[in-house]
Amino acid sequence: PSFDFVELVQAAKTIVNEKRVLLLPNSRTALAVTVTKEADVKIIGHLGDVSRAISNLLENGIEATENAGSVNVQISGDTNSVTIAVSDDGKGIPAHLLRRIGVKGFSFGKSGSASGSGLGVFQAKSAVEAAGGQFVVRSREGEGTSIKLVFPVDQPSATENNRSVPHRNSEASRL
Repeated sequence: PSFDFVELVQAAKTIVNEKRVLLLPNSRTALAVTVTKEADVKIIGHLGDVSRAISNLLENGIEATENAGSVNVQISGDTNSVTIAVSDDGKGIPAHLLRRIGVKGFSFGKSGSASGSGLGVFQAKSAVEAAGGQFVVRSREGEGTSIKLVFPVDQPSATENNRSVPHRNSEASRL
């Protein structure tokens, strides 16, 4: 399979702008993208998978703030890893449920009586773990939640027309 260099800053800004238009026309939730390492923050992966992960985490953050808080996407990187952190100042997750966050089918805290499908965070967790990265959840009830997707930086072994194959010999390394 072939892979793209995913420019995380542009992908995150695009998704945040889409959420502003689609989900927040009458909301008081503030969305922001913070970048601590500018435009060269790239990983090898599929733009659709990375975008879907960011989008899913953003939607959860917006729901957690109940349309009156803030949700921030922070992108940072160094020579070994790139981190996408989506944080909100919403209602938080009880400590006894944290270990279940990212389990397929588990959902918590959706507005109203209906709950989500439990696939959004699962997809984000699966994507980062398939790439050999880490999925980290920190939350405190009444204060908010932060979910970090930490991707290892991978150097391409072959590049052709801006398409690359990771040097790791694993088909699971899609991101």
